Amino acid sequence: MISSKKGASKLQHERKGYDQMKKFLALLLALLLCTSGALAEFPLTTTGESLHIMVNNSSLQPDFGQVKMWQRYAEMTGVHIEWENIPAGTATEKLNMAFGSEELPDVFLKFGISAANQIKFGSDEGYLVNLNENNLLETYAPNFYAYMKAHPTVEAALTMPDGAIYSLPQIIESVPNKVAAKMFINKTWLDKLGLDLPKTTKDLYDILVAFKNGDPNGNGLADEIPFGAPNFNYIYYSLIGAFGGGTRGVHDTVVDADPETGYPRILGTSDAWKHMLTYVHQLYAEELLDNAIFTMKSAQYTANAAEDKYGVIVYTNFSNIPESIAEHFVGIEEALEGPDGDKFWFPVRSDLHSIGNWVITTKCKNVPLALQFVDYFYSEEGVKLFNYGTQGDCHVVKEDGSLAFVDAVYESVASGISFDAAVAPYVTCGGNNPVIVMENYFYGGETKPVPAAAAHAMIEYFPEEIWPIFTYTAEESEEASVIRTDINNYVNTMRARFVTGEESLDKWDDYVHQINTMGADRLCEIVNNAYIRSQKFTAAQ
Repeated sequence: MISSKKGASKLQHERKGYDQMKKFLALLLALLLCTSGALAEFPLTTTGESLHIMVNNSSLQPDFGQVKMWQRYAEMTGVHIEWENIPAGTATEKLNMAFGSEELPDVFLKFGISAANQIKFGSDEGYLVNLNENNLLETYAPNFYAYMKAHPTVEAALTMPDGAIYSLPQIIESVPNKVAAKMFINKTWLDKLGLDLPKTTKDLYDILVAFKNGDPNGNGLADEIPFGAPNFNYIYYSLIGAFGGGTRGVHDTVVDADPETGYPRILGTSDAWKHMLTYVHQLYAEELLDNAIFTMKSAQYTANAAEDKYGVIVYTNFSNIPESIAEHFVGIEEALEGPDGDKFWFPVRSDLHSIGNWVITTKCKNVPLALQFVDYFYSEEGVKLFNYGTQGDCHVVKEDGSLAFVDAVYESVASGISFDAAVAPYVTCGGNNPVIVMENYFYGGETKPVPAAAAHAMIEYFPEEIWPIFTYTAEESEEASVIRTDINNYVNTMRARFVTGEESLDKWDDYVHQINTMGADRLCEIVNNAYIRSQKFTAAQ
């Protein structure tokens, strides 16, 4: 932890300089308003100005200075980028060291700096530029500003309790990317056994029984795994909505809202959670659910899928599953209806996927340039560049107008390299990017035809209200983090024990009591306060 008094004299000096810069920016804005006010065109600078960018770099990615997209963008903008590449595994440590030593870059990229840390390093320590002052966003990031104003929940999620905005986010417009998980079923197996797609949880159970007993893969062995996923989270994601839980989307998996009162509740103590666990326990006991689901490794899931052992799977896409197997699967066409008539799809994200992805520090001598530099990625052309690079050296345009990477990428994939690793020399890998995710310009597996169709089929079953990312005061964040961690760990431990039968659901009341002693009511109160602030903010816009 960094004391707010640490390096006080130096910090005062930095703040004085920053205040002077703000006055300058205000004057500059006034001058701009007297002229055209138009956004500068490329290049952004002709004087060789530079930006020192510290980037949280994936293990798949080469040095960002070697990535073709960033090389081309540097040429377009005229900005010299001093890259400081930080291995993902050391990113948190390096972030804290940078603030602790005050050896800061101009910009932090892809760190996903949390709201709590934005308050700590921004509001408390004064190391981050408040972008909500002096019309900075409106003037120098008009693409992002227009989007933010058109989507008040995005602005609310970015705005700290003191009114400051310290970061630019990753935004999701693409429906296949908003749907955090999809349920796929082996249509070849269904057809062989003369079965229809399931519409209810009872239908799903009957189908899983048929898959177990009917030898649908035709190898004469009882080796079918009726229901599987890379881990248990995906199982409950796909089922909880049918039992009335997960009422506010996937951004908070510990707390949702009571459907009767709208007040926050602990999802893991709800009747919905109990009924879902009861259902899944039956699947597990009858070997309809992969009995390795709580110890599953990615390689094991992939191997099972490649051997055509799964009847129903839940995941975001078909990554790492051979095309010859994936082509057997279709998306389930509607949310499953549960025994009490509940029917909605829980794992849905809001427009705002992540915050803290482009954070400008008070060390930056040219904040307008740092904003202009990133703002392009909140335009359609910028999104295309971010995801596919420039035509010729990164992508080609196919006859139907769609984009494809250059042949070298697909040749690498054919040789056994993962797709992410194959595209890493050309564009940015991983998440926490300052960009809009658009379906037309997203190269990941989520937007392939079958996963995309499965996601779009769920639109009418989205929860009526999807919570965005909430912001908390420093005190709220610290208190809630402890409670949330304790409850989440206990819920995850006990869900495994309940499902496997190690612990009887007859002990449910004892389980609920234990969670209540961990501060459940207080966590719900904190979430409710954050929700009220968010509602007041959006209503005022």
